[in-house]
Amino acid sequence: KREDAVKDIGALLDWIKDLTDLDTSKILVMDGSSGNYMALAVASHYADRISAAISVEGIVNGEAFIANTETNRRDLRVSEYSEESDPEMRKFLEGISSLKTAQKIKKPLFVVLGKGDPRLRTTQALQIVAQMKKQGTPVWLLMANEDGYGVAKKLNSDFLFYAQVKFVDQTLMK
Repeated sequence: KREDAVKDIGALLDWIKDLTDLDTSKILVMDGSSGNYMALAVASHYADRISAAISVEGIVNGEAFIANTETNRRDLRVSEYSEESDPEMRKFLEGISSLKTAQKIKKPLFVVLGKGDPRLRTTQALQIVAQMKKQGTPVWLLMANEDGYGVAKKLNSDFLFYAQVKFVDQTLMK
C-alpha cells in the first residue's frame, strides 16, 4: 500500500496547485521515520511538481531494508512492507526501488543518514548520491558518523537543522 501513499501525495499536489495563495514553484517534500520512502518516491514520480526533496534515512531498496531489519523488529516491518522472500513481492519491491527510479529525480535532493544505520546501509544512500551527480542533479549529503538510525546526537541534530535551513534557502528562496 506504500505506493497508494505516493498517489495520495500526488493528489495533495493537485490540490495545492489550485490554491491561489500558495507559491507552487516552491514545494519541498521531506520524509523521515515511517515515511522514509516518500521523499525519494515523490521526487521521482512528481519531479515536475516539486522544487526539492530532503530524504532523511530514506529507504533506497525496500527488499534490502526488510532483509537488514533486526529480528526483534522484523515482524513489524514485514506486516507493513510485506515479506521480501515472496518472489512476487520481491519483484514489486525491486520495481519501486529508488535506485531504479533515481534517473527521474531532477530537482535538488538532500540525503541524510546515520553512518552506523544497520538497515539503511550507507552504500545504498551513496548510490543515490552518485546517480544524482552522474545525471547533474544537485545533491547534498549529510552522513552523521556517530549515529545509527536517525540523526539523534545533539551536535549532529543541531548541524542537520542548520544544514536543512541552508538547503531550503539555496533551493527555494533564490
